[in-house]
Amino acid sequence: MASKIGVNKANIDSIIKELETEKDNLTSYISKLDTELSNINDSWKGLDATKYTVKMRQDYKESLESFVKSFDSYIDFFSGVYEAYKTLDDKFAADKIEV
Repeated sequence: MASKIGVNKANIDSIIKELETEKDNLTSYISKLDTELSNINDSWKGLDATKYTVKMRQDYKESLESFVKSFDSYIDFFSGVYEAYKTLDDKFAADKIEV
């Protein structure tokens, strides 16, 4: 008995767009965080302010930037999947592939 495998390219494209949107949102939040840290440095002086902003930039901002890079990996993966299935659809449009 043959099984049929179906992939909806529109769903994959939707996932890619959603990942891109979330990546853009996160990038925007990181930019806002950086602006706020600069504002803190402008208004709060002293060793405590420096320690706080340095720690926030090193620990949180760098972690968030690393997280944004992981979105690129997912986007690349799903883009590859989308292109692979598009190629298969183009090549075998008239044929049914049974597995």
